[in-house]
Amino acid sequence: MKNLGHIYQAKVLQLFIDLYSPYRPLINELFPNAIIIADHFHVVVQAFQALNSVRLQVMRQTGSGSHDWRAPKR
Repeated sequence: MKNLGHIYQAKVLQLFIDLYSPYRPLINELFPNAIIIADHFHVVVQAFQALNSVRLQVMRQTGSGSHDWRAPKR
């Protein structure tokens, strides 16, 4: 990547990446004019994982058999 040359690197204005944080410093170094845009697939995956985590916490806190335990299963 470092062989691209500074002229071509400066022309890159947008980069779509997943949300893996170690990519950002490298992109900022190699493509200083680029705006980093999160890939929508990975945003949806992280949102689903967060919602599922909350759902499981609610189920654990309420205990089996209660309405609040059964509701998040649907």
